Amino acid sequence: MPTTYLMDPTITLSYPADTPTTTTNITDQVSGIEINLEANVLGRTTFGNQWERNGRGLKKGTIKFEFYVDFSNNGIFELFNTLWNNHERVAFNASEPGGAAAAGVFVMSAMPTFAGKVGEYNVASLTFTLDGACAITERV
Repeated sequence: MPTTYLMDPTITLSYPADTPTTTTNITDQVSGIEINLEANVLGRTTFGNQWERNGRGLKKGTIKFEFYVDFSNNGIFELFNTLWNNHERVAFNASEPGGAAAAGVFVMSAMPTFAGKVGEYNVASLTFTLDGACAITERV
């Protein structure tokens, strides 16, 4: 997969994913995102081949958020807790002024226990499985 670096992106989460009714900007709390896409390898050897031949099968991917854990009202801890309790699928969008972007939907499948209190500096990361294709737009 080609590597795309977003410079100074805006990152938003929308839920429910299929009819976005609520969009939350988490740009100020996220220090990085990483999207990994891969495909299963399927054998495609025929009787006329002398070598095993392979090709891409079903695709899958993950998105990892690295963020500052904010325990205040309407902070990212409260947001992830709300998503965990109420929304199975969440849409994400990361875009930059230069035109590069990544967008898709992930399954809200992880919610670690956080420890800390308001005013403390806490960092964490969460990795989610993508639910379908991730649209990636290269910088123009």
